Amino acid sequence: MKFSEQWLREWLPGCDAVSAAQLSAQLTNLGLEVDDWETHEGEPNNASITIKVPANRGDCFGILGIARDVAAGLQLAARQPFTVTERKPTSQAGIAVKVLEQQACPCYGMAMISGITAAMQAPAWIIKRLEQSGVRQISGIVDIVNYVMLELGQPMHAFDRRTLSGDTLFVRYAKPDETLTLLDGTSPKLKPNTLVIADAKGPQAIAGIMGGASSGVTTETTEIVLESAYFEPVGIRLTARQYGLRTDAVQRFERGVDPALAQQALQRAVDLILEYGGGQLEGLNIQTATAHLPKPITVALRFGKVKGLLGYEIPKAQIPDLLSSLKLSPVATPVGWEVTIPPHRFDIAVEADLIEELARLHGLDHVPSILPCLPLQVPVQEKAKQRENQIKNCLIARGYQEVITYSFIDPVLAEVCTEDKASLALLNPISSEKSVMRESLLPGLLLTLQNHQRYGGTDGAFFETGLCFEGSLSDCRQPRRLAGVVEGSPWASQWGISPRLARDFFTLKADIEACLGASLLREGMLRFEPTVHPSFHPSEAAQIVVGKQIVGVVGSIHPRIQKHLDCAHGVVAFEIELGILGEIKPPAFEAFSKFPRVHRDLALLVKEEISAGEIESAIATCVTDKDWVFKQKVFDVYRGKPIAPGYKSLGLTLSFQHSQRTLVEEEINTFMEAVLEALLRQYGIQLRD
Repeated sequence: MKFSEQWLREWLPGCDAVSAAQLSAQLTNLGLEVDDWETHEGEPNNASITIKVPANRGDCFGILGIARDVAAGLQLAARQPFTVTERKPTSQAGIAVKVLEQQACPCYGMAMISGITAAMQAPAWIIKRLEQSGVRQISGIVDIVNYVMLELGQPMHAFDRRTLSGDTLFVRYAKPDETLTLLDGTSPKLKPNTLVIADAKGPQAIAGIMGGASSGVTTETTEIVLESAYFEPVGIRLTARQYGLRTDAVQRFERGVDPALAQQALQRAVDLILEYGGGQLEGLNIQTATAHLPKPITVALRFGKVKGLLGYEIPKAQIPDLLSSLKLSPVATPVGWEVTIPPHRFDIAVEADLIEELARLHGLDHVPSILPCLPLQVPVQEKAKQRENQIKNCLIARGYQEVITYSFIDPVLAEVCTEDKASLALLNPISSEKSVMRESLLPGLLLTLQNHQRYGGTDGAFFETGLCFEGSLSDCRQPRRLAGVVEGSPWASQWGISPRLARDFFTLKADIEACLGASLLREGMLRFEPTVHPSFHPSEAAQIVVGKQIVGVVGSIHPRIQKHLDCAHGVVAFEIELGILGEIKPPAFEAFSKFPRVHRDLALLVKEEISAGEIESAIATCVTDKDWVFKQKVFDVYRGKPIAPGYKSLGLTLSFQHSQRTLVEEEINTFMEAVLEALLRQYGIQLRD
C-alpha cells in the first residue's frame, strides 16, 4: 500500500509535533512495516510512504484504516477530514437493481449521474495524491473512483449508462455459455459459480473483480451508473483464483471490507463527481439484506490469559483504554472483558487475536528479554519414520543424492510413464507443464536425471521420498513412497584402473537388498519376482516382495520413456511403498556363534522360468530350528551343453552353524535331504548329474 504522508496526517489532527521518523517507527511498531519512505524536495511532511499490509488486515488498504491504527498508537483521535452530503435524486429516472444472490452480495448500492461534463478532469490535488500512491491517471471519473478506494478502502466501479441495456441491473450468477470481454482484454467463458453484474443483454462485470470493456467509462462519458457494494469474501477469493485475476478490488474484497463503507464511499464519490464534473444525481438505490451481512461477534478476554500468552503483565487499568482506542467495545466481566468486534476487523475472532492487539498498542519493546524454560526431551520417532531414515542414510552411503521435485508434473510425461492419462488435474496450474498431480515419483526423478545429463553429468544416482496422488478428487489416496534412478558407473574414472561396469539391474537390486536390511534376507522375507510394469522394460522388471506383500518395483526404464526424455540408455530405477515397510521388523543384533561353520554346495538342474529367489525361499523354509545360523548364496549360473534347452544349472553354497553347539554330520545330512525333497516337490528340481 502506497500513499501520501500529508494525506495520512489530514486524518490525524494534533500530529504536527510527530516527526516523519516517529511516524515511520509507529507504523512499523503497529505491524504496518514501512518498506519505503520517498521524500519530495520542497514538500515537508509529504513523503510517499510504502507499507507492507499484513495479509489479514484488509481494513488497512485505505487511509481510513491506517489512520485508525496510527491514532490508537499515538493516543490521538482520528478524524474524517471531509463531510459527506446526503443527496436526493432530482428525478426518478434511475436504474432499478435486483439482487438475486443476496448471500453473495448482501449490500449493493447504485447511483446514476447524468449531465457530467465531457472529458472532465479530476482536480490537481487528487491527481497528485494518486501519483504519489502509484496509481496512473486514466480519466476524471475513474480517477475519483480510485481516489475514494484509496481513501476509504472501498472498491467501486463506474458503468457508462449509454452502453447498458434496459432499466434494471441484476446481481446474479452467470448462466451457461455466457462470456464477457473484460477491461484487460481477455474474454473468459464464465463459470456457473461466477457472480456477475448484468443488464438485459447479459453480464457487464465480474462482481467485485473487474468490469467489462463494453460498459467501461471513457473520456466522452457524460452519464454513469456508479456501483458500491459489499461482496462475500470467500466467493471473491475463489472466483479470482479461477480466472487468475489480481486487481485492487480483489485485494480488498477477498480480505473483507466494512459493509457500512458501501454507502459512505458511494456518497463520497458522488460528491466529488458532482463538484468537479457537474451533472445531477438522477437515481440512488441502496439495497441491504441484513440477514446475510456479517454478524457482530463478541470475544471473551481473560486478564490472566494476557500474561499467559505474552509472558508479561499489562496493567489491568490500561487494557479497556487500549481496546477502546481501536474502536473495540469492552465490557467488564468477573474474569476480564467481553469485547464487541467492529465490522471492519475481520481479523479478530478469538481471544489470542485481542491479546495480539494489546501487544501491538502497548508496545513490543515492553516484552522482557527472558529465556524460556524448556525441558529437553529426546523426540520419539515412529517406527515407520525410523525405517525411512535408515533407508535414506543407506542410499546416501551408497552414493545416492536426495532430491525434492514438484508434486505436479507435465501431463504428457505422466501419460508416457503410465500409458494412461493422469486423473488429478490442477484447477489453476502455475504452467501447462505442471498441471497434474503425480501418481509416481519416477517422472520427477527422470527429469532431474535429464537435467543432470544436459549439464554434462555422466554418472548419476538420485532418490526422493514423498507423497503420490491416486484416484479421483472425491476419493484421493496419498501413499508415501521412496524412488530412485541411476545411470552410469558408481566409480569415478581413474588412471591405472580399468573401466568398470555401469550400474544395471543387479547393482540396483543389491542397493535395495542392503537398504531393506539383512534380517529380511536371512529370514527369506525379501525376494524379487518378474513382473510387467508400464514404466519399465518388459523383460527387465521385477516386483519387490516382502513376505507375501508386494512393496515395490525395480527394473530398467522403458525405452519409450528414455526416447521421450532423450536420456542416455541404461537408466535403471526403483519405487517402494514406505507405508508397508513401516511395519517390517528392523534389523536386530544377534551374538556371533563361536562354533564351527559347515558348507555344502549344490548343483541344481532348474527350469529357466524358476528364479533363484524362489529356490532360496523354498530352502529357507526348511530351517525349523531357531538356533541354526543359516546362509545361502548363488555362486554360479550355467547354460549350454550338456544342459538341455529350457534349463539352467544353478550352483548354491549353503552355510550351517549352531548358536549353542557343534553340528553333527547326521543332522546336516537330514537337512540336505529335506531341502532336496522340498525342491523336487515344489519345482521338480533335481541335483545335476
